Amino acid sequence: MANSEYIKYLKEYMSNRLSAADKKKLLSHIANDKNLDEQRKAEMQHMPDDIDRDVSLEMWRNINKQIQSPKRTFNPRISFLLRAAAILILPILASWLTYTFVRSDMSVVTEIPPAVLHVPNGQMVSMVLPDSTLVWINSASTLTYHNKFGLSDRTVELSGEAYFEVAKNKKLPFVVKTSEFDIKVTGTSFNVKAYPGDNLNTVTLISGSIDLITIEETFSLQANQQLVYNKKEKRVNNREIPRAELFSDWKSNSIRYENEQMEHVGKDIERLFNVKITYNNERIKYYLFTGTIHNVSLVDFLETICRVAPFRYEISQGNIIIHEDQTRAEYYIDVP
Repeated sequence: MANSEYIKYLKEYMSNRLSAADKKKLLSHIANDKNLDEQRKAEMQHMPDDIDRDVSLEMWRNINKQIQSPKRTFNPRISFLLRAAAILILPILASWLTYTFVRSDMSVVTEIPPAVLHVPNGQMVSMVLPDSTLVWINSASTLTYHNKFGLSDRTVELSGEAYFEVAKNKKLPFVVKTSEFDIKVTGTSFNVKAYPGDNLNTVTLISGSIDLITIEETFSLQANQQLVYNKKEKRVNNREIPRAELFSDWKSNSIRYENEQMEHVGKDIERLFNVKITYNNERIKYYLFTGTIHNVSLVDFLETICRVAPFRYEISQGNIIIHEDQTRAEYYIDVP
């Protein structure tokens, strides 16, 4: 790719005019052109004094690391990582481009769009944030952070579920914002489950300590504690969890439940396998489950549920219908 064409593609991306095919061509060029690193260093020699050279170089290193080392991931569904990398790299490229080309073309847009990573149903992805925080993002989830992340703040926005291993930085707290609450830490590991369609949002602390901030009040959590926030009732329940790390085992395709209603289990199945679940009566939604389901297929997942609850199921064109087995239901209690 000629240098003039390379610059043109980058500028078109910043103004949201780059086609999908050209985006693919641009990423391929960055991944395969060994001269780009030297070109970048040469640009840094002529950088204005008000630009932090260390920050710019670190951005370039992050680009190289994410493109050239896609196998460094804990994600078992690795095919999705290449698409995720494209989403993450382009906002960083836009930030670098602003520094590099603003001298020669003052019409370049200087407001950098945030990095947005959306993980669709049936996928998960892991990544390293610019501050070295490790994050795993579960199915049907979106993580957003701005271009100044790690410089003036460490704030991310989450819709869905993610597990964080936060790099320590007492001077710059790490903040996770959800629709219902904020989580503030300096260095710890925890799991957040905050899907927009779920009434119950949970935060499970594996190590360290965190502050959870709602509109009403602030709660402090210690290791092996779980906070459950009821969005409808605006009520919080804090409970002890002997093995809190089990609630982040979805990273390795295992899911842990602790007195979880079938309605919530069903939503996990929908997100994990990209299917739709319906129930032939409302009672089914209130059966409770406790236990761990390991790395199984959709059918194995459903069979496990039907062994421990009076259910049977049918699958039709991607839709799953759960029926209550009346002959077994009479032996179960605490179901309305």
